[in-house]
Amino acid sequence: MKPCAEVETAFAKYVDGEVQGAEAAEIALHLDACPSCRADVERERVARALVRERRTALCCEAPAHLRSRCAGSAKRTPSPPRWVPLSAVAALLLAVVGVFVYGSFDRGAQALATQLALDHVKCFGVFQPDGMTDPQELAGRWQQTQGWQLTVPPPRGDLELLGVRRCLSSQGRIAHIMYRHAGRPLSLFVARDEGRRPRTLDAMGHQAILWSEGDRVFVLVGQEPRAELEEVAAYVQARTVRRRE
Repeated sequence: MKPCAEVETAFAKYVDGEVQGAEAAEIALHLDACPSCRADVERERVARALVRERRTALCCEAPAHLRSRCAGSAKRTPSPPRWVPLSAVAALLLAVVGVFVYGSFDRGAQALATQLALDHVKCFGVFQPDGMTDPQELAGRWQQTQGWQLTVPPPRGDLELLGVRRCLSSQGRIAHIMYRHAGRPLSLFVARDEGRRPRTLDAMGHQAILWSEGDRVFVLVGQEPRAELEEVAAYVQARTVRRRE
């Protein structure tokens, strides 16, 4: 049986029914023998159901420049499958593929913010705290399991630290630090990247503040009033000056 690390990156496709034949049988065999991975797959199923349930609330109008670029890319694709006019969500998801596969974070900043807003909603719908909330312990576990250094900003009076998750769709490239700010869900996403221009974006009914520090890019996502989110971002930025690895 393959180790967990070799099969878990296919869980999202497996849940979507995109894995067939011998690979699907191998994953099913692994899940029969591994309670931890079986729980991960079940959470993935619940998350997808949650996103489908809330798809109306999550929909938004894609920026004109993003729709234009996606439509232009479609026209340049040789022998494409049957193509339909791009909806707002379809345009965003097409751009997100490029974000995660090619690491083109800055060119796809709006798509990245949208994907992370979806992850924010999804993870808070299925998240089950494991009791580990010490910032240093969480950072140490991330370093051990994912192989790169993560700074976890500590909680404060109005900011409760819930835990750290790995975004399966990014194969460990994006860490999801989960908080509650004044009782409301708040997410800090950290990725290995560089050269990011600071900006604030609207994504799926959420505000997303994006900035870089060294070779890390940070995205803070929440539904706070903009002034409150900017104040939390300043607090986080002051505590994410990373030591050199």
